[in-house]
Amino acid sequence: MKKTMIVLVAMLLLTVVSVNATAADAGAGKNVNSANVNNSADLSVQNDIKVALDVTYMSKYMSYGAEGYGSDSGIFAHTIIDFWDSGFGMKIGYQGANGGGHVDDQRYNYNFYYKGVAFEDQSYVTKYHLNARYEHYYRTVHTDKYAQEYTVTLSWPEILGVENLSPYFIYDYEQGRNRTASYQNAHGGRSHNRSDDLGVFGLAYLLSVPELENPIKLTSDITYCNGFYGGANKCYDWSHVTFGASTKFKLSENLTFAPGLYQQISMDDAVCDGDVTYCKLSLTYTF
Repeated sequence: MKKTMIVLVAMLLLTVVSVNATAADAGAGKNVNSANVNNSADLSVQNDIKVALDVTYMSKYMSYGAEGYGSDSGIFAHTIIDFWDSGFGMKIGYQGANGGGHVDDQRYNYNFYYKGVAFEDQSYVTKYHLNARYEHYYRTVHTDKYAQEYTVTLSWPEILGVENLSPYFIYDYEQGRNRTASYQNAHGGRSHNRSDDLGVFGLAYLLSVPELENPIKLTSDITYCNGFYGGANKCYDWSHVTFGASTKFKLSENLTFAPGLYQQISMDDAVCDGDVTYCKLSLTYTF
């Protein structure tokens, strides 16, 4: 309880600082599955079908709060395709660990998404991103390791009436290829014999810095697990809080570099048995 109170106070302080800071353009939302808060790939090139190549390094692969590859870092390489500004797109690629002992955890990800904006003329204008993913662990014959994952990301950039401060919510639901069979996956080696889900509640703020072309995105969120982790000792509680800061640098007309630094405060040992500091570095090339 003491740790929970400290975390809630810290989140409140971040909100107060954000409200009183100077900011630029409004924005919100996050993609936790791409390792907590992520600067989305820039698909602004004016083509009928927009394509981006993204390579991301994580000093520690944190998957919804769990150490997916233990103390090892992770690498992610994906192609992102946006279809004619329709809101539909797909993200297909590879992820694996930079270290030994994780051969069976290497996988291909097949993501199909739809994104858009609802209630545009209202104070509760809602940005949404719906994603379905199939995880293919191609280095193992244990097909019960495969999983389907469904994620809904919502953000409300105007609802608080504070420029550049946006609450967001993420719901994630995952099940094994055979929901009646126990399986292991890359979320910290967890195992379960039924579908699991979790919810993430957070705030995002864009902080303008005169020396930077793009604002710094400050984020704070808290995650509630509904049996998502822990094997026999599943977590049905608030699992962790993550604070983050990220931004973008345009290296050339088509190349963008996005660094991010994150601090996770763990609240349930079934998810992660200690606090974690990690970074995320992404290079995105658009066509």
